[in-house]
This record gives sequence, C-alpha cells and structure tokens, in this order.
Amino acid sequence: MCARWRPESPWAKPVALGEADAGIVYRSDVTPDLRAQVGTLDIPDDLNTIATYPIAITDNPAQPELAQAFIDYVLSDAGQATLVSWNFITARLPAVPDTITLPAAGSLRVDGQVLNPLTLTVADLRQNFAAQTLEVSFLSGEATIAATFTGVPLWQVISAAQPAIDADVPGAAFSLYVVITGADGYQAVLAWAEINPEYGHAPALLAYAANGADIPAGLRLVVPGDARDGRYVAGVVSLSLRAAPAVSR
Repeated sequence: MCARWRPESPWAKPVALGEADAGIVYRSDVTPDLRAQVGTLDIPDDLNTIATYPIAITDNPAQPELAQAFIDYVLSDAGQATLVSWNFITARLPAVPDTITLPAAGSLRVDGQVLNPLTLTVADLRQNFAAQTLEVSFLSGEATIAATFTGVPLWQVISAAQPAIDADVPGAAFSLYVVITGADGYQAVLAWAEINPEYGHAPALLAYAANGADIPAGLRLVVPGDARDGRYVAGVVSLSLRAAPAVSR
C-alpha cells in the first residue's frame, strides 16, 4: 500500500491512519501522540544511519538576535534535553571513560567517541558487512609468515558506529585514534586518518578466517604493510575511538 504523505504530519502518521502497512521513519517521527498507535521494529545498529542537522543563522535575518537566541537554546543543556525527549540524539560529545571494559565472551564492543555504540558477534560481521580477503606477509619472531585473511575492513566497523567529530574544532578528526583490545588485554592503536580511505587508506582488517579456516580466537586485527606482527591483535573484543588530550593554553 502506498502512503499519501501529508506535509504537516510525521512520516509515521500514514501508518497510524491505516494508509500504509509500514514505513521506514526517523525515530523522532514516532511522536508521543502516535506511540500507542503504531508498532516499531528497530533497524540493527550496524545497518542503521544517523541523520545530521546543521544549525545556523541565515543570511540577512529579519531578527538576528532572536535567531541567535534560538540557536543558543537548542545548543544549551535544556535544549539538548528537549531534543532527547523527542527521540533525537544529543549533539554533546559522549563522555569517554579513562579505562576500557572488556565485553562478555564472544562479543565485540565498539564504543568511545561514537554516536552509535555497537555490540557485535562474528556472525554479525559475516552477515552485515562486506567481506574482504587479503594476502599478507610479516615477521613473527624470526619466522616469516605468509597467510590469507578474510574479514571486515576496520574502517567499515568504525564508520558503522558513527564517529562523533566536533565540527567546531578544526582538524578534530585528525586527533582521533582507535584502541584495539584483545581478550587478554593486549592492545594496539591505529590513527583514524591512518585507516580513512581519504588519507592513509591502510586496509586494516578484522579477520575471522585465516587460510580458509575460522580463527579459533574469534577475531584478529590484520595490518597489511606492517613488517612485524606487533599490531596483529588476537582475540579482538573491543574497538574504542578516542581523541588526543586537549591542549592547555
């Protein structure tokens, strides 16, 4: 059934009126007056997307002071709380704890300075992300290892978590880095720009298979181009996006 969209109504309204069987809508479209009239099914986090709404004063506004007052309110704690109460996501950057807490066994946690924290399994990575296979060679101790790894590009997983980048700070993205943690606490770090396709474009991989067989430890970080395997973290359970310390002036 096709919906007849009414400009004055949320996208969820035609479903509530019986004019459509279902619709894909923003969470904020399910307003309080509609919540009891429609059923909802959340899109999985790793398949979802987040809409971004810029805010600014237009050129030559009739009442610039009033326009600025509105912007100030929207960006204030009270304004952000109002938006959250209507199912919007706050523009506040998330607080990132000083330590990393390991998730339950069998899970991969993607968190830190992101808007859409994820908890994934190897099955989720196989089903919901595009697979990539890479042939690599590296030194492990004194031995040279050549192997073929299959998995998901690290950039895809970090992007699915929606990095929260402060648009008001020039170059804020270039201070970001990813902490990759194994189940045994072993850690390695890659810079955000290092894996960004527009900059370093390092094809770092979260591998779940090696030489055609499942990796017993679950996931392994693979960093093609590294001469040694120091950053080849085994049993990866946590990806945490962090920012460099602020500068004190």
